Amino acid sequence: MIYSFSTDLIIFLPELFFITTTLILLLWSLEFSTKLWTGNTKLTKNVVFLLIEINVITFLLLLNNLYKTEIIFYESIISDSYTIFIKGTLLFFITLFLIIAFEPVKQEFSDKFEFLILIALTTFALLILISTNDLISFYLSIEMQSLCLYVLAAFKHTSHLSTEAGLKYFVLGALSSSFLLFGMSLIYGFTGSTNFTEISKSILLSSQNLENISNTFILGLILLLCGFLFKLTAVPFHIWSPDVYEGAPLLVMIFFSTIPKLAIFFFFTKLIYTVFFNFYFIWQPILVTTAILTIIFSSIATLYQKKIKRFLAYSSINHVGYMLMSLATGTLMGVHAFFLYMYIYVITMFTFFSILLSLKKETNKNIIYITDLLYIKNISPITRIISTLLFFSMAGIPPLIGFFAKFYVFLAAIETSYYLLLVISILCSTLSAFYYIRIIKIINFEKTLNLNMVKFKPNTITYVYSLLGLTVITLFFIVPNFLITETYYLGSLLT
Repeated sequence: MIYSFSTDLIIFLPELFFITTTLILLLWSLEFSTKLWTGNTKLTKNVVFLLIEINVITFLLLLNNLYKTEIIFYESIISDSYTIFIKGTLLFFITLFLIIAFEPVKQEFSDKFEFLILIALTTFALLILISTNDLISFYLSIEMQSLCLYVLAAFKHTSHLSTEAGLKYFVLGALSSSFLLFGMSLIYGFTGSTNFTEISKSILLSSQNLENISNTFILGLILLLCGFLFKLTAVPFHIWSPDVYEGAPLLVMIFFSTIPKLAIFFFFTKLIYTVFFNFYFIWQPILVTTAILTIIFSSIATLYQKKIKRFLAYSSINHVGYMLMSLATGTLMGVHAFFLYMYIYVITMFTFFSILLSLKKETNKNIIYITDLLYIKNISPITRIISTLLFFSMAGIPPLIGFFAKFYVFLAAIETSYYLLLVISILCSTLSAFYYIRIIKIINFEKTLNLNMVKFKPNTITYVYSLLGLTVITLFFIVPNFLITETYYLGSLLT
């Protein structure tokens, strides 16, 4: 037993190192912040650098477990090639987020190192979520990241909007947690186990005789899906998203719309394509219906948004609809399309956010309205070109990378003969092109009244990441293999 536990700790070493160093960093930051002779800005700068180093070392430790399949801690945690690959992707994007947020963190949260610690604790919870192989460890990890996100949403305590965002997220988050818990209890009652491997075996036996399927299990699976769809901001469980995104600080909104969504989506894909795949006749209609509602509602709602945060919130919901559409096909092509779409979505969002964080009003506050983007053309011609191409890509204009993201999703729908879903998504994609092109019009052709209203305060990181993002967005049709190969590899690991 001692040997077995020590072996488990060796496999769990990356996560163990991450949380241990994060807690040490918390205590060190607390001690450092009480020193009168030091500046808070210096503390924040050091914490960012140390977190990046922790991410890099954790990534290197993960490589030690690559191409190994181990189930540890009484089969509650699994480590295989798929989970290692997803964890590496998560750490990579977290590192990019910290690099992009380096200057804004020093400006907005120079005296609050806790912001960065909460980001690290959320990352740890997501690392555990990706590896979980049990309903109990799944619930604990999803709730740990939710608790951190509740605090982050209300982190700017001087703003009533931020406090309201945190409260709304907490109340509705508790509702989604009740869905998850009730659904998990019903599934446990039917299968007699909380372990995913045992649940999968029980489902396989039950699926051979459909008469043995209990309505209790079906209800439990539906409630579990509802809990996930809430976390993914799919319609009709999206109601919290626009208000929380608007009230939360800009950095928090950027984090909400990318990192947690990426990890939860990857785990959700693994869950329905491995554990519950034999019950595709239950979850497939739900995902199809949700995808249709999400795409239609978000496409229409985005047309009426005037504030940049609410616009990005509904735009994010729209992208979730297309990702659910690819997963709803239940095919290998759909899985590949989902992975490709997710990577393209995160890369595109980070590129735009790196620009958005550099736009400041005269009061040194972030821009609020979409019309504030019209000052870009007078501030930086390079930024104007990059922003224009970004929104063309989001609209799905060929030959930019956003076109290929939707193209592969449409191919997956054609393969499964989901023609109604295909027609609706194409029509809504045409509608979404309208509001993206409207922003392009604002950036390039609207007249500015006050040239000093918005200032562009870029740094080297902004230019480097914007140019890298521009390269990925524009050169995908020439060299597509760098993402296509990766997504096919992920799909093969999952299926």
